Amino acid sequence: MHDRARARLAAAHGFPWTVYGVSWSSSRSEKLLAVSSITEEYSNHLQILELVDAGSDEPMTEAAKAPQYSLHVRASVEHPYPPTRVVWSPPTAAETRLATTADYLRIWNATENGLRLGAVLTHPRTTDSCAPMTSCDWSAMDPHLLGTSSIDTTCTIWDLHAMQEKKQIIAHDGEVFDMAFAPLLGGSNIFGSVGADGSLRIFDIRCLESCTIAYETPDLSPLLRVAWNQHDANLVAVMLLDSPTVLVLDMRMAATPFAQLTNAKAPVRDAKRPSVNAISWSPTSAHHLCTAGEDQEALMWDTRLVPASPVLEYSGGSYINSMSWSVQHPDFLAMAIDKTLHVVTI
Repeated sequence: MHDRARARLAAAHGFPWTVYGVSWSSSRSEKLLAVSSITEEYSNHLQILELVDAGSDEPMTEAAKAPQYSLHVRASVEHPYPPTRVVWSPPTAAETRLATTADYLRIWNATENGLRLGAVLTHPRTTDSCAPMTSCDWSAMDPHLLGTSSIDTTCTIWDLHAMQEKKQIIAHDGEVFDMAFAPLLGGSNIFGSVGADGSLRIFDIRCLESCTIAYETPDLSPLLRVAWNQHDANLVAVMLLDSPTVLVLDMRMAATPFAQLTNAKAPVRDAKRPSVNAISWSPTSAHHLCTAGEDQEALMWDTRLVPASPVLEYSGGSYINSMSWSVQHPDFLAMAIDKTLHVVTI
């Protein structure tokens, strides 16, 4: 048994709506966050917030108990339908942009003057109805390429230079819930996708006619999220739908999970443990992964421990819907918790 350290709240910001999407920008000079809403209304919200030093003059002992930063809204726009994913353009991009997925793929230009819709992209075969998109990811190798997943079993690679579809493939035997490009060190022509058929599939954008089924859940339970380790391209984490368990897979022998992460301290309700809602690998370590969810906790796991154990925790006080770990400012982890955004230092 390993003692858990506790992450400290750095800043919090409240909203009149439930927060779902959260994403750190790739800016080195500013600490910017994109945040989106989830409501039952057609009109939803997309905002950019900036994390700034609060400049507290309190004694260190008192300052340690209170947030040391504050969050300020830099831009705000309405968004049709709740975005299923919001991501910033990678640091290799010439322009600072945001991508959101919902009924369509939307590309937003982020400037000092605010957010401006740059493009609304849909498949040329789409008629009056469209299959909702579930997620997206930007290629760090080529910032003109972006991938999306959809409930219609497809993944699509988009050419953002031409602002049109480059290639669409039938990726799974059911809904595709998530897709993510491999890190640069792993060759980012590669992306992985997960879906309702319970499989993790690996594709190469240079040859999309075939794929590798890297892993399948034994009972074909759906896989909801996929996350690549940024320092070891052999390690991929997948999250099961409505499950307390996250699986860490080694692509060299993916048939059997390298590690299974379950919060043993989470309370059991209705004969089951609370589900995990979000996963994120450390931007600085190949051995640390953060999970968060309906147990109201964010846990940082050390995958070198046998069995893997949490080494740091943060209690959010309510369900944690999603989170984002800043690559450029890796001391900060942001979490969407009900109608608030929490930024913690780790």
